[in-house]
Amino acid sequence: MKNRSLSLPTDLRVTEAFWRLAQDANINHITVKMITDEAGCSRGTFYYHFEDVAALASVAIENEVIVSGNLPRAIHSTLSLDPNGLGLVDGDDVHTQRIYLALKQGSPTIVEKAIAEAAIRTWRFLLCRKGEDFTDEALFYLRFFMSGMRYVVESKINRADIGGNPHISMEYMREVMLLSVRRVCEAQGTSEGEFRERLEQLEKAGWILLAE
Repeated sequence: MKNRSLSLPTDLRVTEAFWRLAQDANINHITVKMITDEAGCSRGTFYYHFEDVAALASVAIENEVIVSGNLPRAIHSTLSLDPNGLGLVDGDDVHTQRIYLALKQGSPTIVEKAIAEAAIRTWRFLLCRKGEDFTDEALFYLRFFMSGMRYVVESKINRADIGGNPHISMEYMREVMLLSVRRVCEAQGTSEGEFRERLEQLEKAGWILLAE
């Protein structure tokens, strides 16, 4: 008997059904019928919440990045010189595992777009004042940094060697992240003190601020 969790809100039932199906199927091959059968809901209900499967996949992946809090946690660990990991790179919680699963099973375009949007939302909260957007220079640094992090994550997923001693590689990524934070703050005109205060807000709020 399938675990449909009928007591859950419908949109959550649908996203949970999506993740169960993704365990065995490429995201591109998952259909609306497969999802509605797994979730125990009608096609009309599905389309009330999501435009299509690609939209569902994007929302589901972005939510996992936001809910996991791995990006802000990695930034916080770096700024506090915490040696206990780099969030998305080192994480083994269910949210991180789902991100790994999406990268393995999904269309690179859908997955990368969803992760990038969640990452940009995180950085926007940390860097931008109300009504403000990124400067061109800050956005350049962010995209450059995120492309490097994507390579490290994909290498770990594929169990590929990212160069020499893995501890040295992770230490290098910490150095890059620390430099990136400083460069982006300078480019955005945000002080490191202000940046740290917003990071503390995220930590105290349990990252819920990113889901608003």
